[in-house]
Amino acid sequence: MLCQKLRASSIRVLADVIRSLRVGVTTEVEALMAVKAGLAACGITDYWYPASEAEGITQNGVILVFDTTEQPKRTAFASGRSISASAAARWNGTGYFYVSPQQVDADTGQLVWGDFGCSVYIGESENIREYYRRSWRLSQSVISGIRDGELKTTLDVVAAYERASTMFGVQNIAWSATGTTSAYGGPLNIGHSFPDVGWLKSTHLSPAEMEDIRGRRVFLDGISDIPLMNSLWSLESRDSSTDYPYGCISFHRLFCLLDGNFTLLADASDLFELIGMRWMCE
Repeated sequence: MLCQKLRASSIRVLADVIRSLRVGVTTEVEALMAVKAGLAACGITDYWYPASEAEGITQNGVILVFDTTEQPKRTAFASGRSISASAAARWNGTGYFYVSPQQVDADTGQLVWGDFGCSVYIGESENIREYYRRSWRLSQSVISGIRDGELKTTLDVVAAYERASTMFGVQNIAWSATGTTSAYGGPLNIGHSFPDVGWLKSTHLSPAEMEDIRGRRVFLDGISDIPLMNSLWSLESRDSSTDYPYGCISFHRLFCLLDGNFTLLADASDLFELIGMRWMCE
């Protein structure tokens, strides 16, 4: 599956870059350039998410944001479309990394996406680590409910997240202005479907075509109530807590249910293993 391959490649690229970051030295812009170069070296040159493009900047679908002493809430941005990498913000051990590669599958001739995103903490504070574990356990509880067949529809997933988020003391701040349901009840959501784009045979799409595709997504927003079966979905809440000293914590996860079989694609746990965040699963 090309989507799996794209995510796995993205994780390896991000791991290489994260391991190279130097505290107090590496800027967001420098890290962004390294990510772009790493993706290109893997043959990944096309992207689908308009990261920073609302600001008139092209980041090749990459969101890269550090929480710093001077700006501890940078990862609490309203939308990735309006956040751009800073030449002043320097790595302090906490940040969010997201890539949105797209390629045409050589076997099917169809356009495929392989988004991956993950909050990262390279530090020793047990307090901060516990916030990360809390968000990860929250995400895991929802994924487990889907895998075990307890959560069968989009509304089931949102309800399960809301119950768990209340218990864990966090709230989602992720939102999108596009999608078939987001316009009806507000923009907050914790993920979305990947629309069928079997008719697309090229990555060379116009801005209008890309917006049309984005508008076809069904969101996990507490409004839609459709079966999860036979679709690819993201789960990507951005968890915020008034007690957490930085912005928010997020893990962009992809899963599908096909003919009753659950598949979780290359995941944040793979990145944890590569960058020394094994404590996340303790």
